[in-house]
Amino acid sequence: MKEKNEFEELDKLLGAFPEFEPSEKLKASFIQQLNQEAAPPKNKYLNSKALIIIGILLFITIWGFIYNSNLRKDKEMQELKQEIENTQKLLFANLAAESGPAQKMLTIHQLKNNDAGLNKDQIESLFTLFKNEGNDNVKLALLQFIGRHSEIGLVQEELMECLIRENNPLVMISMINILIEVKTNKGMKILQQMELKEELHPIVKNHLRKKLEI
Repeated sequence: MKEKNEFEELDKLLGAFPEFEPSEKLKASFIQQLNQEAAPPKNKYLNSKALIIIGILLFITIWGFIYNSNLRKDKEMQELKQEIENTQKLLFANLAAESGPAQKMLTIHQLKNNDAGLNKDQIESLFTLFKNEGNDNVKLALLQFIGRHSEIGLVQEELMECLIRENNPLVMISMINILIEVKTNKGMKILQQMELKEELHPIVKNHLRKKLEI
């Protein structure tokens, strides 16, 4: 009975407190928060789209820079090539006009430093000079330059023709080395036939035999 009375008194005390009722402002704030959480993430979508656009613009900018840079490099290379070709033409003209061995060797050295390749006329000009040259040092210098273009068929043909007519052992060895490096069928046959000649200079014969054995 005592416990029942205590519960009745506690119930009376709790009933004395007014019932809690949330204010309209609090209700509105709560509803607004729920709406925000339920709404689609517009800001995240917009941020992702902006990042994609920025990435595309950055790619276009970098690609444009690289493209323009390559164009400038190509233009510079073309200008450099044209300058070397013009210098080479001038040197060929000087070489044809030179009379002394020292001047010729200097011009040949300059040609090696301004090598823009050889065309048919230039190859024929070099071998005409070679065939008419009386100085063996000039011939050796010419062969050093000509040998850089040994992959050209006309150069190989001219070398084989000059080798048959040459008498200086050092000049012959220089031409043999070029032809051995190229190793064309026709060139190798000429060298093999030459090695069989009894009148061939002993130094040249010995050198040629060793080269053919490799």
